[in-house]
Amino acid sequence: MNRRKRDNVNLAILAIGFDAVLTFLIYFALDFLCENRLPIAFIEESGGCFPGWSYAAVPLFWLVSFFISSAYDPKHIYKIVDEFQTVILSIVLGYLLFSGFIFLTGEQVSRRMFLYFVILDILILLSWRLLFRLYIRTRKIEQDDKVIL
Repeated sequence: MNRRKRDNVNLAILAIGFDAVLTFLIYFALDFLCENRLPIAFIEESGGCFPGWSYAAVPLFWLVSFFISSAYDPKHIYKIVDEFQTVILSIVLGYLLFSGFIFLTGEQVSRRMFLYFVILDILILLSWRLLFRLYIRTRKIEQDDKVIL
């Protein structure tokens, strides 16, 4: 296996890990705010907080939607615009899968909590990808500037 393919595989594994952990942390933080009835949560009376069993389901639904939309395939995410479109599509697909699953289980969850979760997930997952691309670009520029005698 040549170096470029190995780097692509390592980057995909890193992205999978970051996406799963960050999605879980966002979900956990919003559920914590909801459970403690903090004013920032702004939940409606008709819906409740996320069910406890859903902590394992959310990263699973998100990763499945990311794999379906080829978010980890380097051929589909060559440009940053393509990567952002794929990530947003994947998050919306994961949202639809998870909300349908919640509906079928009969749980009462606040729509506003779902909306907060999706917006925060989009912002944070796009932010880490943008920061990573900037880091790679600056590292590449620094390597090009070396003077060899």
